[in-house]
Amino acid sequence: MGYNEIDMDPRDIDKTEFSTKEGHGAYKKMPFGLKRTPVTLQKIMNNVLSGLTGTGCFVFLDDIVIYATSIVDCDRKLRLV
Repeated sequence: MGYNEIDMDPRDIDKTEFSTKEGHGAYKKMPFGLKRTPVTLQKIMNNVLSGLTGTGCFVFLDDIVIYATSIVDCDRKLRLV
């Protein structure tokens, strides 16, 4: 998952309009570089992995760190994530 997989709110698509010599365009997915993009992605990741963060993994944006005491424990937590 990354920034470019998050749908833009239809009311905000016109705020991402741009022009090139080939024509005009606008982003339908969240582009990298918007002020709130990292915050939005972090909130989504926290919601998706709620209940697992702090007990089996840590999340920072699109990085997930799974920690375990054995390979069996690691495999179990990986399957949960």
